Amino acid sequence: MQFEKINEDKIRIIFNLNDLKEKNVDYHDFMANSIATQKVFLDMLNQAEKEIGFITTNYQLIIEALASSDGSFILTVTRSKEGREKPVKKLKAKPKLMPLNEPLPTLIYKFNNFDDFYDLCYSIEDEHLSKLSKTFTKAILYNYNNDIYLLLKTSPKADIKEVKYIISLVNEFNANIVQTSELFQYKLYEYGKVFVKNNCFLKVRNK
Repeated sequence: MQFEKINEDKIRIIFNLNDLKEKNVDYHDFMANSIATQKVFLDMLNQAEKEIGFITTNYQLIIEALASSDGSFILTVTRSKEGREKPVKKLKAKPKLMPLNEPLPTLIYKFNNFDDFYDLCYSIEDEHLSKLSKTFTKAILYNYNNDIYLLLKTSPKADIKEVKYIISLVNEFNANIVQTSELFQYKLYEYGKVFVKNNCFLKVRNK
């Protein structure tokens, strides 16, 4: 989880599904703006106060959030001096999560071990398994520095629901998203060893 101070009255919080797991909240509850979601927001605000000194007590707050199909979230918090005399922390509006319309083009995940990836492959339901080749133009498993990495390149015509389905499964098997910079991709291409070639989900299932 990262905290960035934009100005005196606005910050940005960047987090992912693994951060939600630590707070015992799953993706669906979070996207539904449940009571658990509200608690997570307040916990984050308390952490922001400790880490970067962004005080929200007695302020009115406006919270905007974007959710990406790779399991990352960007939360923007703006505090207002209006109503500071009230001794309460108040959310001016119920946080609205706005999913991005397009998936990120390339996603890279690091697995703790191959067994986790193996179990992931066998957890994919048949109706989704048949759509993988249309969802991802690349699905390759790499070994880099003795670690297992999954590289997914989403198709421009991918069904966002199919992408989210796979990403939600990936996160259930303790995979951590890696910064998807071109530099790291080149490191995988140049120095990584292809562990399972393209369509790795299907290849593992068919072994």
